[in-house]
Amino acid sequence: MAVLRSFFKTDHASIDVFSSRFPGVARHFDRFSDVSAEVVSARVSGGIHFRTADEQGVTLGQKVAKWERHHFFQRIGRGAAAGGRSRVAARPPPEPP
Repeated sequence: MAVLRSFFKTDHASIDVFSSRFPGVARHFDRFSDVSAEVVSARVSGGIHFRTADEQGVTLGQKVAKWERHHFFQRIGRGAAAGGRSRVAARPPPEPP
């Protein structure tokens, strides 16, 4: 979710999530961060992880999203604000040092 929050530059989004395990049932979220919080709670209550491990995973995911946003996923084109179309292109990651 951190990648989407970074790309759209907002935490606010109307999201419906569907699962093949529960066909026809949708979970609605108003923020990307609400999705992450629910995943953490579900994994803890399910006995899969301790809360600290999941919270650290969210923090790591935010750092990865920040790196990815600056090095890989870039907007190209004039953008809607300039009257043109905006599109997104993925470029190859930089070579490791």
